Amino acid sequence: MTKPLVSVVVLGAVLALAGLRPARADMAAPPPPIPAAQAAALRQTCTDAMNADTTFANDIIRQVNEETALKRIHAGDKIAKDERQVILAYAAMWIAAVGFLVFLWWRQRGLEKQIAQLEQDLAAATKAATT
Repeated sequence: MTKPLVSVVVLGAVLALAGLRPARADMAAPPPPIPAAQAAALRQTCTDAMNADTTFANDIIRQVNEETALKRIHAGDKIAKDERQVILAYAAMWIAAVGFLVFLWWRQRGLEKQIAQLEQDLAAATKAATT
């Protein structure tokens, strides 16, 4: 194999394996679902406790509202982060496109110089052959 082809194959393998990672140990399997009859009994117990003590009910409502507000804040942060990543990805693509166009322009200029040199060499060879 040629050296550039080996480089491309190695780069492709690295990029393909970059997305693979082992499962995290801290991610445990979710608990099994609670049977419907047991869930109904637990819901009734919670409802009775909330109805018996208004302070307890208010504390639960406050806690749920705080958790909901935190989830909204975190969701906003995640959206902002994702938006930033999309913008950076588009910027990287534009930079790559501009870089490619500059490369093509540079290569074209080199080819034009080479063609001009060949034309001069051909004119000189033609002139030398006729004399």
